[in-house]
Amino acid sequence: MAESASAPRPPQRERSFAEMNPRQLWHFETLAQMGSGTAACRYLGISQSALAQSVARLESELGVDLFDRSTRPARLTASGLHLLEYVSRISAETEALHERFAQERGESSGVLRIGCGTRWMVDIIPRAVDAFTRAYPDMRINIVADQMARLSQRLEDRQISLMFGTIDMLRRYSHHEIIEMKADRFTIVARSTHPLHKRKSLSLAEIATEKWIVSDPTASSTTALRQMLREAGLPALVPTVELSDTLAVAAMLRRTDLIAVVSSSTVRNLDEIEALPIDFELPESKSGVIRLRDRDLAAVEADFIAEVQKAFA
Repeated sequence: MAESASAPRPPQRERSFAEMNPRQLWHFETLAQMGSGTAACRYLGISQSALAQSVARLESELGVDLFDRSTRPARLTASGLHLLEYVSRISAETEALHERFAQERGESSGVLRIGCGTRWMVDIIPRAVDAFTRAYPDMRINIVADQMARLSQRLEDRQISLMFGTIDMLRRYSHHEIIEMKADRFTIVARSTHPLHKRKSLSLAEIATEKWIVSDPTASSTTALRQMLREAGLPALVPTVELSDTLAVAAMLRRTDLIAVVSSSTVRNLDEIEALPIDFELPESKSGVIRLRDRDLAAVEADFIAEVQKAFA
């Protein structure tokens, strides 16, 4: 889009989403997400002038600038960011609505959108997916594995319908339904050949002096360990390495002398990783699934939850 100076726009009357041109919103969303006019035009199958005119008309109708054209590439303004968030949420809800109608018609196809903590991808979710896809061969499953705080936002934005993970420290809202599944105790692990395995027992004070790897500083496992160290008057846990997920932690543990805290169910499914002989007990972790109360639980969602519960058994 050509660079132009922003001029004051005349006041506009408020317009409902239904009055906005869906094609203009689609053009805007595509350009904003791709960040490149060339790529957006290629995806949309239109010319750059057509895209520029479409976005300009949308800006004129809304009475705001959606892009700051003084930069290269053009960046979203505050108004543009707000509109992108809104349009993305509407797009996700529209797609979810089509999927729900298909399920109500008894169709066994569509997309099941779930989120889970990264440790769930070690064993629980793959086993549930295997059983579920046998019962629903035409269903697709979209899985986002991430930290619980970010998954919570995806749930609120309706980008996922089910969120599996540790629920101990999760902020709970009245519009959430939480189904508890299993209590799992944390433990401290290292590679199978780590020198610490030769010890008969390890105290909290001894463990505190080791080098640690952490996958999520805000996770309930890390928080529980830090609290125990603080209550015992021991030095705070300062990780030597921080990684983004449980599988990455396991890979790092296998090649280093670092140690980590994980759930007992997780360590049982990690090759070459074993629990250390600690002489103290870490707290339990409660796991479950979180969903929004304002929508009925679809049959396929209930069946997937059942498969996850079986995988825990």
